Amino acid sequence: MSKRSGTEIVDSGLKKPKDASVSIESGYHGYKILEDGIRLDSIPIPTTNEGIEDFFENYVKKRKPCKFNQASKDFNWNLLKPENIKETLDNEVLQIEQKSNGGFGSGSKRVFMKFHDFIDKLQNGNHDLYLTTQYAEHEIEGEGSQDEEETPLDDDEESEEEDSAECGRNMFPDDVSEVGSVDSINFNDLRDDFEEMQENDDSDDGNEEGSADDLAAVRELYQPPLDKLVNEIPEQLHFLKLVPQQINIWVGSASEKDSDQSFLGNFDPNDEKLGLGRNIPGGGSSSGLHHDHADNIYIPVSGRKRFTLFAPSDVTKMYTVGDVANLYDTGIINYKRNENAPTWDKLRADGAIETQYAQYKLDDPNIPEPDRKEYNMILTNESENDIKKPTDNQSTLDPPSFSTIPPTVVHLDKIEDQELRNNIEELARKKWPKFFTAHRTTIDLKPGEMLFLPTGWFHEVTSFGSTDGNKDSHDIHVAVNYWLMPPTGNSINNMYKDGYWNSYMDSISNALQRVRQKSDRL
Repeated sequence: MSKRSGTEIVDSGLKKPKDASVSIESGYHGYKILEDGIRLDSIPIPTTNEGIEDFFENYVKKRKPCKFNQASKDFNWNLLKPENIKETLDNEVLQIEQKSNGGFGSGSKRVFMKFHDFIDKLQNGNHDLYLTTQYAEHEIEGEGSQDEEETPLDDDEESEEEDSAECGRNMFPDDVSEVGSVDSINFNDLRDDFEEMQENDDSDDGNEEGSADDLAAVRELYQPPLDKLVNEIPEQLHFLKLVPQQINIWVGSASEKDSDQSFLGNFDPNDEKLGLGRNIPGGGSSSGLHHDHADNIYIPVSGRKRFTLFAPSDVTKMYTVGDVANLYDTGIINYKRNENAPTWDKLRADGAIETQYAQYKLDDPNIPEPDRKEYNMILTNESENDIKKPTDNQSTLDPPSFSTIPPTVVHLDKIEDQELRNNIEELARKKWPKFFTAHRTTIDLKPGEMLFLPTGWFHEVTSFGSTDGNKDSHDIHVAVNYWLMPPTGNSINNMYKDGYWNSYMDSISNALQRVRQKSDRL
């Protein structure tokens, strides 16, 4: 064995292996947080063409979050305040998340409940229910039996769990929106809706089947119960014309004053999450630390939200459930399809699933033969790399885009017991050391404000209920958000490099026009 020489070592020309985290982070050149607590910009909503273009160039294109110091006037959001919401939205049967392990998110139990009954429970002080993304594959139209329409809130019953991020057979895998996540997306069967809308565009017969397809597509965009407001809420806000993927409403209840820290008695150094679950010190309820796969315009209606943000470039410091494959310049993050993400589908930089785009191109009868071979190869490789259905253990995994770090560790400063805080922090620094090197910032959001959050930005959202003194809104928080496909183009007039999302936008716009015209005639 040779000894290490004290003489100068001559470079042999062999490259040292790159650090995987550096390689992943190098894919992103957008805005980053360079120091803790840096204050993000608070701006007015742009109203002129020049202002709208400046917003696109300085925030959307640069992947830079910002707060709007006013709410959009495209809709009267006060109609969705707790005291008005039952008059505004229909009493349809919806899927409601139940609090699990101290919080909400993927894997949380879902029960069927009529919307007005849900609101009544919140107004009567129930903090354990949350209205989030609706899943198209469920019977939620109220056509089944009474047992199907409203499931008793029994902790021993089998849950209607859905792993949003593992809806990868559809347009967006993490939801995905992501997604049992309280602030994530879900877009079921969008590809089928896309094709059906295109078929309807080519047909003038106005048949019932076409109308049903249009309605289904519109309900994917306007998530129930917002589908009633398809004529009132615009599909795009006037200042940001990115292609919309989904419009959601989030309704829950959490007390700002109730800072019950008794859960910290469950602290267990040997537990995977230190025995802390999804609980959060300091009051409110937590979404868990995660990122999404679409740009987000977030509009609080009642209560307030605290967003704790980390840049996409810190993805390797977030200890995600999934193993990161690559990070695009848009902030879109891909994961390796393995036991941690068994149904993951590879995404393009614009958020489209690669195989869905390949099929879209193959639907063109005039596609050049070399391109046809290339896209067929993508589909073939996807089929060969397919993994069987997730096992029972895998099906309870959080989405790949969720951090394994519990919310309490994100907010150690909220722990009142100093000795306990030090003990938890010491273990957390050993278990998740890179997390403590990531820079963060916090944005508090209240009604009358909005947040623009580009895709890939990690965030933990703490929700606090209203404290306006109105008995019908006490502790209730309501928010609406727009999921938008991230841009890959270079200008506001060319936001996407190819026609994929523009083609979808044309189809959904036509479907919306037909649905709106039909409702006007009724």
